[in-house]
Amino acid sequence: MFAWLERSRSTPLCIFLTGTQQENIVASETKAKKLRQKLRKHVARFRTVRSDNPKLYSFFKSLLEHSAPALETLSLTSTQSGSTIGSHDKPLGYFSRMQNLHATGWIPSPELLWLSGLKELVLNLLRGRNPPVLQVLSSCPCLERLTIRTTNMSADELPAIPTRIDLPHLREMDLSLASHRLALQMIHRLEIPLCDQACLVISETLLQANDVDAVSDYTDFLLGPRVAANTQLPATEATATIRFTPSKQLSYDTVHRRLWFNVPDSQEEGTAFHEMVRGFQTAMGQPKLKINVVNPVTSPSVQWFLGPFTSENVQSIVIYCSREPARPILSEIGSHSMAVPCESISSSDVTRQAGEWPFESLRSLVIRDTSLNLRELTWLFEIREEYLLARSKRWLEHISLVNCRLLKGISKAAAVEQLAAIGVTLSVFGCIDLSSEVEEGNLK
Repeated sequence: MFAWLERSRSTPLCIFLTGTQQENIVASETKAKKLRQKLRKHVARFRTVRSDNPKLYSFFKSLLEHSAPALETLSLTSTQSGSTIGSHDKPLGYFSRMQNLHATGWIPSPELLWLSGLKELVLNLLRGRNPPVLQVLSSCPCLERLTIRTTNMSADELPAIPTRIDLPHLREMDLSLASHRLALQMIHRLEIPLCDQACLVISETLLQANDVDAVSDYTDFLLGPRVAANTQLPATEATATIRFTPSKQLSYDTVHRRLWFNVPDSQEEGTAFHEMVRGFQTAMGQPKLKINVVNPVTSPSVQWFLGPFTSENVQSIVIYCSREPARPILSEIGSHSMAVPCESISSSDVTRQAGEWPFESLRSLVIRDTSLNLRELTWLFEIREEYLLARSKRWLEHISLVNCRLLKGISKAAAVEQLAAIGVTLSVFGCIDLSSEVEEGNLK
Protein backbone atom coordinates (compact mmCIF):
# COMPACT_ATOMS: atom_id res chain seq x y z
CA MET A 1 0.00 0.00 0.00
CA PHE A 2 2.83 2.42 0.87
CA ALA A 3 4.46 2.01 -2.56
CA TRP A 4 1.16 2.75 -4.25
CA LEU A 5 0.75 5.89 -2.16
CA GLU A 6 4.08 7.17 -3.39
CA ARG A 7 3.33 6.40 -7.03
CA SER A 8 -0.16 7.93 -6.96
CA ARG A 9 1.41 11.40 -6.61
CA SER A 10 -1.38 14.01 -6.33
CA THR A 11 -4.41 11.70 -6.69
CA PRO A 12 -7.10 12.49 -4.04
CA LEU A 13 -7.29 9.79 -1.35
CA CYS A 14 -10.28 8.16 0.34
CA ILE A 15 -9.12 6.48 3.55
CA PHE A 16 -11.02 3.52 4.94
CA LEU A 17 -9.08 0.75 6.66
CA THR A 18 -10.00 -2.90 6.03
CA GLY A 19 -10.57 -5.45 8.77
CA THR A 20 -6.98 -6.76 8.71
CA GLN A 21 -5.51 -3.27 8.82
CA GLN A 22 -7.79 -2.35 11.71
CA GLU A 23 -6.72 -5.42 13.68
CA ASN A 24 -3.03 -4.60 13.11
CA ILE A 25 -3.45 -1.05 14.41
CA VAL A 26 -5.44 -2.13 17.46
CA ALA A 27 -3.07 -5.00 18.29
CA SER A 28 0.26 -3.22 17.79
CA GLU A 29 1.16 0.35 18.71
CA THR A 30 4.32 -0.03 16.65
CA LYS A 31 2.34 -0.85 13.51
CA ALA A 32 -0.11 1.95 14.25
CA LYS A 33 2.75 4.46 14.62
CA LYS A 34 4.35 3.30 11.34
CA LEU A 35 1.07 3.63 9.43
CA ARG A 36 0.37 7.04 10.96
CA GLN A 37 3.80 8.31 9.90
CA LYS A 38 3.27 7.08 6.33
CA LEU A 39 -0.20 8.58 6.05
CA ARG A 40 0.84 11.95 7.48
CA LYS A 41 2.96 12.54 4.40
CA HIS A 42 -0.23 12.42 2.31
CA VAL A 43 -2.72 14.21 4.57
CA ALA A 44 -2.93 17.09 2.09
CA ARG A 45 -4.46 14.64 -0.44
CA PHE A 46 -7.17 13.24 1.85
CA ARG A 47 -10.62 13.75 0.39
CA THR A 48 -12.57 11.24 2.54
CA VAL A 49 -11.72 9.64 5.90
CA ARG A 50 -14.13 7.03 7.26
CA SER A 51 -13.97 4.67 10.23
CA ASP A 52 -16.81 2.84 11.99
CA ASN A 53 -14.44 1.18 14.48
CA PRO A 54 -14.40 3.09 17.80
CA LYS A 55 -10.99 1.57 18.65
CA LEU A 56 -9.49 3.58 15.77
CA TYR A 57 -10.91 6.90 16.93
CA SER A 58 -7.68 7.98 18.66
CA PHE A 59 -5.62 6.91 15.66
CA PHE A 60 -7.52 9.12 13.23
CA LYS A 61 -7.91 11.93 15.75
CA SER A 62 -4.12 12.23 16.08
CA LEU A 63 -3.69 11.89 12.30
CA LEU A 64 -6.10 14.77 11.69
CA GLU A 65 -4.33 17.18 14.02
CA HIS A 66 -2.59 18.26 10.81
CA SER A 67 -4.39 20.30 8.17
CA ALA A 68 -6.06 18.45 5.31
CA PRO A 69 -6.99 21.17 2.79
CA ALA A 70 -8.69 18.72 0.37
CA LEU A 71 -10.75 16.87 3.01
CA GLU A 72 -14.48 17.00 2.21
CA THR A 73 -15.95 14.08 4.22
CA LEU A 74 -15.06 12.89 7.73
CA SER A 75 -16.86 10.01 9.47
CA LEU A 76 -15.53 8.74 12.81
CA THR A 77 -16.96 6.63 15.64
CA SER A 78 -15.93 6.95 19.28
CA THR A 79 -16.86 5.23 22.53
CA GLN A 80 -15.82 8.23 24.62
CA SER A 81 -19.09 9.57 25.98
CA GLY A 82 -19.59 13.17 24.94
CA SER A 83 -15.96 13.62 23.87
CA THR A 84 -15.26 16.85 22.05
CA ILE A 85 -12.74 16.69 19.23
CA GLY A 86 -10.96 19.88 18.30
CA SER A 87 -10.82 21.54 21.72
CA HIS A 88 -7.78 23.62 22.70
CA ASP A 89 -5.72 20.72 24.09
CA LYS A 90 -6.28 18.51 21.01
CA PRO A 91 -6.74 20.85 18.05
CA LEU A 92 -7.77 19.63 14.63
CA GLY A 93 -6.25 20.97 11.49
CA TYR A 94 -8.00 23.41 9.21
CA PHE A 95 -10.22 21.67 6.63
CA SER A 96 -11.11 24.44 4.22
CA ARG A 97 -13.19 22.20 1.92
CA MET A 98 -15.00 20.16 4.58
CA GLN A 99 -18.67 19.63 3.67
CA ASN A 100 -19.82 16.38 5.32
CA LEU A 101 -19.21 15.47 8.96
CA HIS A 102 -20.54 12.27 10.56
CA ALA A 103 -19.76 12.03 14.29
CA THR A 104 -20.84 9.00 16.34
CA GLY A 105 -20.20 9.22 20.08
CA TRP A 106 -18.36 12.55 19.81
CA ILE A 107 -18.97 16.14 18.80
CA PRO A 108 -16.71 18.76 17.19
CA SER A 109 -15.71 21.87 19.04
CA PRO A 110 -17.92 24.84 18.06
CA GLU A 111 -14.75 26.93 17.78
CA LEU A 112 -13.57 25.12 14.63
CA LEU A 113 -13.63 27.65 11.80
CA TRP A 114 -14.31 25.06 9.07
CA LEU A 115 -17.74 24.30 10.55
CA SER A 116 -19.00 27.39 8.75
CA GLY A 117 -18.72 25.59 5.41
CA LEU A 118 -20.45 22.34 6.39
CA LYS A 119 -23.31 21.18 4.17
CA GLU A 120 -24.12 17.98 6.12
CA LEU A 121 -23.84 17.29 9.85
CA VAL A 122 -24.68 13.97 11.54
CA LEU A 123 -24.37 13.69 15.34
CA ASN A 124 -25.12 10.16 16.58
CA LEU A 125 -25.41 8.76 20.12
CA LEU A 126 -24.83 12.06 21.88
CA ARG A 127 -24.59 11.56 25.61
CA GLY A 128 -22.60 12.68 28.62
CA ARG A 129 -22.47 16.09 30.25
CA ASN A 130 -23.12 19.28 28.34
CA PRO A 131 -22.38 18.35 24.71
CA PRO A 132 -22.26 21.72 22.89
CA VAL A 133 -24.96 20.86 20.37
CA LEU A 134 -26.52 24.30 20.03
CA GLN A 135 -23.16 26.07 19.88
CA VAL A 136 -22.07 23.73 17.07
CA LEU A 137 -25.29 24.37 15.14
CA SER A 138 -24.83 28.12 15.49
CA SER A 139 -21.41 27.68 13.83
CA CYS A 140 -22.93 25.92 10.78
CA PRO A 141 -25.01 28.52 8.90
CA CYS A 142 -24.62 26.73 5.54
CA LEU A 143 -26.09 23.39 6.64
CA GLU A 144 -28.39 21.68 4.13
CA ARG A 145 -28.75 18.31 5.91
CA LEU A 146 -28.89 17.78 9.68
CA THR A 147 -29.23 14.57 11.73
CA ILE A 148 -29.09 14.50 15.53
CA ARG A 149 -29.66 11.38 17.64
CA THR A 150 -29.31 11.72 21.41
CA THR A 151 -29.53 9.07 24.12
CA ASN A 152 -29.48 10.20 27.77
CA MET A 153 -28.86 13.87 27.10
CA SER A 154 -31.25 15.95 29.24
CA ALA A 155 -32.84 19.34 28.75
CA ASP A 156 -30.89 20.72 31.71
CA GLU A 157 -27.71 20.31 29.67
CA LEU A 158 -28.76 22.82 26.99
CA PRO A 159 -27.07 26.18 27.55
CA ALA A 160 -28.98 29.44 27.78
CA ILE A 161 -27.21 30.72 24.64
CA PRO A 162 -27.49 30.91 21.74
CA THR A 163 -31.12 31.90 22.10
CA ARG A 164 -31.83 31.59 18.38
CA ILE A 165 -30.09 29.59 15.63
CA ASP A 166 -30.71 30.44 11.98
CA LEU A 167 -30.33 27.60 9.46
CA PRO A 168 -31.64 29.31 6.31
CA HIS A 169 -30.34 26.69 3.85
CA LEU A 170 -31.48 23.53 5.66
CA ARG A 171 -33.42 21.16 3.39
CA GLU A 172 -33.36 17.85 5.29
CA MET A 173 -33.66 17.41 9.06
CA ASP A 174 -33.84 14.26 11.20
CA LEU A 175 -33.96 14.87 14.96
CA SER A 176 -34.22 11.99 17.46
CA LEU A 177 -34.28 13.44 20.96
CA ALA A 178 -34.37 11.84 24.38
CA SER A 179 -37.30 13.67 25.93
CA HIS A 180 -40.25 15.95 25.35
CA ARG A 181 -38.64 18.75 27.35
CA LEU A 182 -35.38 18.51 25.40
CA ALA A 183 -37.27 18.53 22.11
CA LEU A 184 -39.21 21.68 23.04
CA GLN A 185 -36.11 23.54 24.20
CA MET A 186 -34.29 22.69 20.97
CA ILE A 187 -37.04 23.46 18.47
CA HIS A 188 -37.78 26.79 20.13
CA ARG A 189 -34.25 27.89 19.22
CA LEU A 190 -34.07 26.68 15.62
CA GLU A 191 -35.15 28.96 12.76
CA ILE A 192 -35.61 26.76 9.66
CA PRO A 193 -37.63 28.48 6.91
CA LEU A 194 -37.15 26.19 3.89
CA CYS A 195 -36.90 22.57 5.06
CA ASP A 196 -38.22 20.04 2.51
CA GLN A 197 -37.81 16.84 4.58
CA ALA A 198 -38.30 16.91 8.36
CA CYS A 199 -38.46 14.12 10.95
CA LEU A 200 -38.81 14.54 14.72
CA VAL A 201 -38.64 11.55 17.08
CA ILE A 202 -39.09 11.88 20.85
CA SER A 203 -38.00 8.73 22.68
CA GLU A 204 -39.61 9.38 26.05
CA THR A 205 -43.11 10.43 26.99
CA LEU A 206 -44.30 13.31 24.82
CA LEU A 207 -46.90 14.99 26.97
CA GLN A 208 -47.36 15.63 30.65
CA ALA A 209 -50.79 15.98 32.21
CA ASN A 210 -50.99 19.76 31.72
CA ASP A 211 -48.89 20.10 28.59
CA VAL A 212 -51.31 19.20 25.81
CA ASP A 213 -50.84 22.64 24.22
CA ALA A 214 -47.26 21.69 23.33
CA VAL A 215 -48.65 19.62 20.45
CA SER A 216 -49.06 22.80 18.40
CA ASP A 217 -45.38 23.61 18.94
CA TYR A 218 -44.34 20.40 17.18
CA THR A 219 -46.84 20.95 14.40
CA ASP A 220 -45.67 24.53 13.80
CA PHE A 221 -42.00 23.53 13.89
CA LEU A 222 -42.33 20.67 11.40
CA LEU A 223 -44.62 22.53 9.05
CA GLY A 224 -42.72 25.79 9.22
CA PRO A 225 -43.46 29.07 7.42
CA ARG A 226 -42.99 27.43 4.03
CA VAL A 227 -46.14 25.35 4.35
CA ALA A 228 -48.03 28.16 6.04
CA ALA A 229 -47.21 30.40 3.08
CA ASN A 230 -48.33 27.73 0.57
CA THR A 231 -44.85 27.58 -1.00
CA GLN A 232 -44.68 23.79 -0.67
CA LEU A 233 -46.96 21.32 -2.43
CA PRO A 234 -49.46 19.72 -0.04
CA ALA A 235 -49.27 15.99 0.62
CA THR A 236 -51.69 13.65 -1.15
CA GLU A 237 -51.43 10.84 1.42
CA ALA A 238 -50.66 10.68 5.14
CA THR A 239 -50.31 7.87 7.69
CA ALA A 240 -51.12 7.96 11.39
CA THR A 241 -49.78 4.99 13.37
CA ILE A 242 -51.02 3.94 16.81
CA ARG A 243 -48.90 1.24 18.49
CA PHE A 244 -50.49 0.00 21.71
CA THR A 245 -47.89 -2.44 23.06
CA PRO A 246 -45.29 -2.87 24.48
CA SER A 247 -45.52 0.92 24.95
CA LYS A 248 -47.88 3.47 23.46
CA GLN A 249 -46.15 4.93 20.38
CA LEU A 250 -47.77 7.39 17.99
CA SER A 251 -46.58 8.78 14.68
CA TYR A 252 -47.75 10.90 11.76
CA ASP A 253 -46.04 10.52 8.37
CA THR A 254 -46.23 12.10 4.93
CA VAL A 255 -43.66 11.99 2.16
CA HIS A 256 -42.15 15.20 3.60
CA ARG A 257 -42.83 15.11 7.35
CA ARG A 258 -42.65 12.65 10.24
CA LEU A 259 -43.40 13.01 13.97
CA TRP A 260 -42.97 10.00 16.29
CA PHE A 261 -43.27 9.84 20.09
CA ASN A 262 -44.27 7.82 23.16
CA VAL A 263 -47.25 8.71 25.34
CA PRO A 264 -48.95 7.36 28.47
CA ASP A 265 -52.19 5.43 28.05
CA SER A 266 -54.90 8.01 28.74
CA GLN A 267 -57.86 9.63 27.02
CA GLU A 268 -56.17 13.05 27.17
CA GLU A 269 -53.21 11.80 25.13
CA GLY A 270 -55.53 10.30 22.54
CA THR A 271 -57.31 13.62 22.17
CA ALA A 272 -54.02 15.50 21.91
CA PHE A 273 -52.75 13.16 19.18
CA HIS A 274 -55.95 13.64 17.21
CA GLU A 275 -55.64 17.41 17.46
CA MET A 276 -52.05 17.22 16.25
CA VAL A 277 -53.05 15.09 13.24
CA ARG A 278 -55.89 17.50 12.44
CA GLY A 279 -53.39 20.36 12.45
CA PHE A 280 -51.13 18.52 10.03
CA GLN A 281 -54.05 17.49 7.83
CA THR A 282 -55.31 21.06 7.57
CA ALA A 283 -51.88 22.46 6.72
CA MET A 284 -51.23 19.70 4.16
CA GLY A 285 -54.51 20.25 2.31
CA GLN A 286 -56.50 17.35 3.84
CA PRO A 287 -54.61 14.42 2.26
CA LYS A 288 -56.11 10.92 2.27
CA LEU A 289 -55.44 9.45 5.69
CA LYS A 290 -54.33 5.91 6.42
CA ILE A 291 -54.33 4.61 10.00
CA ASN A 292 -52.06 1.77 11.15
CA VAL A 293 -53.19 0.14 14.39
CA VAL A 294 -50.53 -2.11 15.95
CA ASN A 295 -51.29 -4.60 18.74
CA PRO A 296 -54.68 -3.20 19.83
CA VAL A 297 -55.56 -4.37 23.35
CA THR A 298 -58.31 -3.22 25.70
CA SER A 299 -61.46 -1.60 24.38
CA PRO A 300 -61.09 1.65 26.42
CA SER A 301 -57.57 2.19 25.09
CA VAL A 302 -58.65 1.58 21.48
CA GLN A 303 -61.56 3.98 21.92
CA TRP A 304 -59.34 6.70 23.44
CA PHE A 305 -56.85 6.71 20.58
CA LEU A 306 -58.88 5.58 17.55
CA GLY A 307 -62.28 7.00 18.49
CA PRO A 308 -61.42 10.68 17.81
CA PHE A 309 -60.65 9.82 14.16
CA THR A 310 -64.10 8.42 13.34
CA SER A 311 -65.20 11.60 11.54
CA GLU A 312 -61.91 12.28 9.72
CA ASN A 313 -61.12 11.56 6.05
CA VAL A 314 -59.76 8.07 6.80
CA GLN A 315 -59.49 6.05 3.59
CA SER A 316 -57.63 2.99 4.87
CA ILE A 317 -57.09 1.16 8.16
CA VAL A 318 -54.44 -1.54 8.63
CA ILE A 319 -54.65 -3.62 11.81
CA TYR A 320 -51.54 -5.52 13.00
CA CYS A 321 -52.96 -7.68 15.76
CA SER A 322 -49.95 -9.87 16.66
CA ARG A 323 -52.37 -12.62 17.74
CA GLU A 324 -54.48 -10.21 19.80
CA PRO A 325 -58.24 -10.39 19.10
CA ALA A 326 -59.52 -7.99 16.45
CA ARG A 327 -62.96 -7.48 18.02
CA PRO A 328 -62.15 -4.31 20.05
CA ILE A 329 -61.00 -2.40 17.01
CA LEU A 330 -63.72 -3.84 14.73
CA SER A 331 -66.23 -2.58 17.28
CA GLU A 332 -64.74 0.89 16.99
CA ILE A 333 -64.77 0.78 13.19
CA GLY A 334 -68.31 -0.61 12.90
CA SER A 335 -70.28 0.65 15.88
CA HIS A 336 -70.64 -0.10 19.56
CA SER A 337 -73.33 -2.64 18.64
CA MET A 338 -70.64 -4.90 17.20
CA ALA A 339 -70.66 -6.95 20.38
CA VAL A 340 -74.29 -7.91 19.74
CA PRO A 341 -75.25 -10.59 17.16
CA CYS A 342 -76.89 -8.99 14.16
CA GLU A 343 -80.23 -10.77 14.81
CA SER A 344 -80.49 -8.86 18.10
CA ILE A 345 -79.67 -5.40 16.79
CA SER A 346 -82.48 -2.98 17.52
CA SER A 347 -84.02 -0.73 14.89
CA SER A 348 -82.50 2.31 16.58
CA ASP A 349 -79.05 0.93 15.84
CA VAL A 350 -79.62 0.69 12.11
CA THR A 351 -81.43 4.01 11.64
CA ARG A 352 -78.68 6.31 12.90
CA GLN A 353 -78.63 9.73 11.35
CA ALA A 354 -75.92 10.95 8.97
CA GLY A 355 -72.64 11.67 10.71
CA GLU A 356 -73.26 9.24 13.59
CA TRP A 357 -71.65 6.25 11.88
CA PRO A 358 -67.88 6.01 12.36
CA PHE A 359 -65.37 6.10 9.51
CA GLU A 360 -67.84 6.86 6.70
CA SER A 361 -64.96 7.65 4.32
CA LEU A 362 -63.28 4.25 4.88
CA ARG A 363 -62.63 2.31 1.66
CA SER A 364 -59.98 -0.29 2.58
CA LEU A 365 -59.48 -2.52 5.65
CA VAL A 366 -56.51 -4.85 6.18
CA ILE A 367 -56.36 -7.23 9.16
CA ARG A 368 -53.16 -9.13 9.94
CA ASP A 369 -52.05 -11.85 12.36
CA THR A 370 -55.14 -12.62 14.42
CA SER A 371 -57.88 -15.19 14.94
CA LEU A 372 -61.09 -14.03 13.34
CA ASN A 373 -64.66 -15.20 12.90
CA LEU A 374 -65.65 -14.04 9.43
CA ARG A 375 -69.10 -13.33 10.83
CA GLU A 376 -67.55 -10.25 12.45
CA LEU A 377 -66.83 -8.84 8.99
CA THR A 378 -70.36 -9.34 7.68
CA TRP A 379 -71.68 -7.68 10.86
CA LEU A 380 -69.82 -4.51 9.87
CA PHE A 381 -72.26 -4.12 6.97
CA GLU A 382 -75.41 -5.65 8.44
CA ILE A 383 -75.55 -3.16 11.30
CA ARG A 384 -75.52 -0.19 8.91
CA GLU A 385 -77.16 -1.81 5.86
CA GLU A 386 -80.42 0.13 6.15
CA TYR A 387 -78.56 3.42 6.54
CA LEU A 388 -76.38 2.77 3.47
CA LEU A 389 -79.32 1.71 1.30
CA ALA A 390 -81.53 4.61 2.34
CA ARG A 391 -78.87 7.13 1.33
CA SER A 392 -77.37 5.23 -1.64
CA LYS A 393 -74.01 5.34 0.08
CA ARG A 394 -70.93 3.19 -0.50
CA TRP A 395 -68.63 2.24 2.31
CA LEU A 396 -65.83 -0.32 2.48
CA GLU A 397 -64.78 -1.61 -0.94
CA HIS A 398 -61.93 -3.97 -0.11
CA ILE A 399 -61.08 -6.14 2.90
CA SER A 400 -57.82 -8.11 3.09
CA LEU A 401 -56.96 -10.79 5.65
CA VAL A 402 -53.27 -11.66 6.01
CA ASN A 403 -51.82 -14.53 8.10
CA CYS A 404 -55.01 -14.94 10.13
CA ARG A 405 -56.80 -17.96 11.62
CA LEU A 406 -60.34 -18.08 10.23
CA LEU A 407 -62.50 -19.56 12.99
CA LYS A 408 -65.77 -21.50 12.88
CA GLY A 409 -68.90 -19.46 12.40
CA ILE A 410 -69.19 -18.73 8.68
CA SER A 411 -67.20 -20.22 5.80
CA LYS A 412 -64.78 -18.22 3.70
CA ALA A 413 -66.80 -18.96 0.57
CA ALA A 414 -70.01 -17.69 2.18
CA ALA A 415 -68.30 -14.53 3.46
CA VAL A 416 -66.83 -13.82 0.02
CA GLU A 417 -70.25 -14.28 -1.57
CA GLN A 418 -72.14 -12.13 0.94
CA LEU A 419 -69.63 -9.28 0.72
CA ALA A 420 -69.43 -9.45 -3.08
CA ALA A 421 -73.21 -9.03 -3.24
CA ILE A 422 -72.84 -5.54 -1.75
CA GLY A 423 -69.75 -4.61 -3.79
CA VAL A 424 -67.02 -5.55 -1.30
CA THR A 425 -64.00 -7.63 -2.33
CA LEU A 426 -62.65 -10.01 0.34
CA SER A 427 -59.06 -11.18 -0.25
CA VAL A 428 -57.34 -13.82 1.89
CA PHE A 429 -53.54 -14.30 2.01
CA GLY A 430 -51.65 -16.93 3.99
CA CYS A 431 -54.56 -17.68 6.36
CA ILE A 432 -55.35 -20.93 8.18
CA ASP A 433 -58.94 -21.70 7.25
CA LEU A 434 -60.97 -23.46 9.98
CA SER A 435 -64.26 -21.87 8.92
CA SER A 436 -65.23 -24.48 6.33
CA GLU A 437 -65.98 -27.04 9.04
CA VAL A 438 -69.31 -25.25 9.56
CA GLU A 439 -72.31 -26.43 7.54
CA GLU A 440 -73.33 -23.90 4.90
CA GLY A 441 -77.03 -24.41 5.75
CA ASN A 442 -76.49 -23.08 9.29
CA LEU A 443 -74.99 -19.75 8.28
CA LYS A 444 -77.94 -17.39 8.36
